Amino acid sequence: MGYTGQNCGGSPVGFVATPAFFNFFRPSGPNPSFAALVPGGYATQVALAKAAGLIMERGARSVRAVCTHPVLSGRAYETIENSVLTELIVTDTIPLKHQSSKIKVLSTAELFAKAIENVNEHGSISQLFKVD
Repeated sequence: MGYTGQNCGGSPVGFVATPAFFNFFRPSGPNPSFAALVPGGYATQVALAKAAGLIMERGARSVRAVCTHPVLSGRAYETIENSVLTELIVTDTIPLKHQSSKIKVLSTAELFAKAIENVNEHGSISQLFKVD
């Protein structure tokens, strides 16, 4: 489904996410200034690039994609670099084979360390995922 979020820092934000992959971006209000792609499962880099292009055509000024495990193979790095994606945000659960100015890697070290500590001290792991 396509979602249009509330203003974020004064700019409308759109989100695109579906359980399988993406749906067409159909915001209910005016076109957002920024959009985020959140694939629900395996997504090819070509599909990410095409989805980003469609969203840009609909008026977004920038598009970012987010995925947990960056399974990047074949021409993935080239496809991402040549796409209109502003940024692909991934975690460090799979090492990147190449550097890319468009790929931002977030560390999972602190989360895993806290989870191990909580298990060792008979604490809660689910508490780590609560959003205030």
